[in-house]
Amino acid sequence: MFRMWSRELTLAFTLAAGAVFLARTLVVPAPPVDLTTFHAGAAAWLHGDNPYRFEDLVSWSRALGGSGGRRHDPALLMSIYPPSAYLILAPLAAVSGAHIRLAFYLANSLLMVAIFAGSVALMRQVGLRLSISQRLLLAALLLLWGPIHTAIRTGQISVLLIALLLWGVLWQLRRQWFLAGVALGIASALMP
Repeated sequence: MFRMWSRELTLAFTLAAGAVFLARTLVVPAPPVDLTTFHAGAAAWLHGDNPYRFEDLVSWSRALGGSGGRRHDPALLMSIYPPSAYLILAPLAAVSGAHIRLAFYLANSLLMVAIFAGSVALMRQVGLRLSISQRLLLAALLLLWGPIHTAIRTGQISVLLIALLLWGVLWQLRRQWFLAGVALGIASALMP
């Protein structure tokens, strides 16, 4: 009897965590400045412009349908990522300003699933087996993780980095060297 209630309570807690996740990540008062910077910087780099020059970022942000940064404040629209990041982020330039938020949110939702699956696989790799209730609690904890909410709300690439690092470590433990190298290499290129 307790097990049944335990599983139901865990499921309810996980669903509540999902609602908190949606509320804290979907309700965004202004365009995510970091996402605007990535989007405009990738377009600038792809077209031969300088992704580190403020005027180019504002120009590309406007061209892609963005606002060009809040009141065009250089402190809010400033690119600090290495050139290798723009090679990886170049596909963002193909997405219009009207659709970039949706694409970013959907990508981060898939990355959250990858982080959950990677966490479960990593625990299994080191000999820990999780019950259904424990998996639900893990999912709830991931959904309630505040830094994830902030990263998605502000348009940061932290969720991508977490997924790449987690899977890189998992593939290394499985002796899948090529996959581990690719995942860790991309993470390093994005944020050295």
